[in-house]
Amino acid sequence: YRLPNTGLQHFNIIYLTVALLSDFLRIFGFTEDPLVRQIANTFAFALAYSYLCLDMKPQIAVIADNTLTCMGLCSIICDMLPWADVVAYNSFEHFDGESHELVVHYFVSAGIVFRNPAFFNANIKRTIVVVEGDSTPFSLTGFRTIDATGSEQQIVKSILRIHESGHPGGHGMTVDPSRKLLQTLLSQRERDVLALMVKGFINKEIADRLNISPTTVIFHRKNISEKLATRSIGRLTIYAVINGIVDIAEL
Repeated sequence: YRLPNTGLQHFNIIYLTVALLSDFLRIFGFTEDPLVRQIANTFAFALAYSYLCLDMKPQIAVIADNTLTCMGLCSIICDMLPWADVVAYNSFEHFDGESHELVVHYFVSAGIVFRNPAFFNANIKRTIVVVEGDSTPFSLTGFRTIDATGSEQQIVKSILRIHESGHPGGHGMTVDPSRKLLQTLLSQRERDVLALMVKGFINKEIADRLNISPTTVIFHRKNISEKLATRSIGRLTIYAVINGIVDIAEL
């Protein structure tokens, strides 16, 4: 395993700082005991390594020459995978010029994959090709794809299905600790309404299925949006799947 450049710099700075402190104590007569120096050096290494481990998060690389596509994907992925750093690149050259040892998935424009087949064929299991419409040329060669021309909810569904197929049981789709309170915000009726919303039912259909009035459905929808601080059906879908309100197979 190779340390990323930035992590290695942090490691060296902390280690050298504590090691120099132990030398300072020895030179000025605070301690001549070699055991104390050894303990100090061991502590310096442990402290530096601990900081490095805490500072290292898996990365998701979004490589797209279309700025709007890049921004939209970054926003959606940040909501879906809060445990990862999402890093955007506007070209393969930009990406290739930086350290990417921590990248676990690549979301890449079709044109960039086409122009750099050697790299992405070697990383096919970690590459998701962002297409615009027809995905046949890439799916036939084994690449997983998402269609950037779809609605936000359709893109979310595609990413969720890809993640579920690659990580049975939803590995990695755990709720960030800072968001756990959100799981208890919705009442059972609001959860019922949300489940039908993300499945695509309109207000009247939701009302008929839950045996309530359309006005009550609108009231619940308003409460859901306020509690979760979003009206985006894509983000509501992410919340519903992650918190077990709907199964991805039902979408």
